Amino acid sequence: MPEQIVPVEAEQVIKETEIMVKSYDNYIVANQKNYNDAGESLKVIKSKYKEVDDLRKSLTKPLDDSKKRIMELFGKPLDFLEKAEQAVKSAMLKWQQEQERIRKAEEERLQAEQRRQAAELERQAKEAEERAAKLKTSEAREKAEAKAAELKSQAAVVASVNPVVESAFVAVKGVATRTVWKFKIVDVNKIPREFMIPDEKLIGKMAEVTKGTKKIDGVEFYSEEIIAARRS
Repeated sequence: MPEQIVPVEAEQVIKETEIMVKSYDNYIVANQKNYNDAGESLKVIKSKYKEVDDLRKSLTKPLDDSKKRIMELFGKPLDFLEKAEQAVKSAMLKWQQEQERIRKAEEERLQAEQRRQAAELERQAKEAEERAAKLKTSEAREKAEAKAAELKSQAAVVASVNPVVESAFVAVKGVATRTVWKFKIVDVNKIPREFMIPDEKLIGKMAEVTKGTKKIDGVEFYSEEIIAARRS
């Protein structure tokens, strides 16, 4: 048989309260007697509220206490696990970043070597062109010019190659690296207005303390009247 979470007594109080509050639907105060009766009704309502709230707390407090004990029991090992997770992630990311640094360094070295080779071929081609211009016979000059053209072609081919070094590490299945963009405030006075949020708690406290006498640009203080009543 399922456990009765809400006792029968509590269900009865809830039903009584629902019937009670219906009598206050469309409540009207039209004269002094109504006003006096309303004051007494307020006291009754506040007393009923405390009764229902106390009953609620009597039922939820044991649950809250149990939850608190369970949270405290599991809190420490969960905290340890979170720290262990961060330690492992940090070590993995550090190694991964080092591998990326090594990869980029090797890629840059190869690209620099490629540029050096292309420049050397260009230099040789220029020298070949200069030699060809000095040759007497057309046959010798054509051969020298052909050699210069071949060197230029080789230089163009070498220059067109962009060495790429593949990553040295292999990703673990189920583990991925992603880039997360964050921020830090370096000068609060330079933040655009649309990114600023008014401190409503502080402004509300200022309204309460100064009773609206202190002026704040862009803020209008105003007062409202409320009815306060004690329990019967």
